[in-house]
Amino acid sequence: PGIMEHVERTGIHSGDSIAVYPAQHIEDDMRAWRFWAAYLGFGNLHEMLLLPNVQQYLKAVLSIGCVEKNKEYTFSEFIAAVRPYCDLVIGDIPSDKRLNMAFSNGLRALHDEGIIQLSHKLDRGDMWFLYEAELHSVKSTVTHIVVRR
Repeated sequence: PGIMEHVERTGIHSGDSIAVYPAQHIEDDMRAWRFWAAYLGFGNLHEMLLLPNVQQYLKAVLSIGCVEKNKEYTFSEFIAAVRPYCDLVIGDIPSDKRLNMAFSNGLRALHDEGIIQLSHKLDRGDMWFLYEAELHSVKSTVTHIVVRR
């Protein structure tokens, strides 16, 4: 299994073209696809990796009504409610409750838009860790969430 690269696209029949296996210039093509995907809003580029646009994905999940609006949830309750719909973007959660970069940034973007409110309440045992963002108001730890809209 692999990817073939068309070298010469001539003629109208499949036997008229020349292809090589494995592809020789796939890295340039993948870079172009990543840029276009980011430009079209499917994700964000981070060191040439395409991170899915979790903000839009979470907006869609929240719009189906899996959580009540204006009700405060512990973060564990929130994860349990949305996980069936977004297991793909949450991924495996380690025992230390550290969330991946894409999911963390999606939550922060929704927080900035006023769609959700992330908070850290002192002396709460159920603490979750977002991917570190020192310059954001929600740096890393959260215990509660409210879905506003």
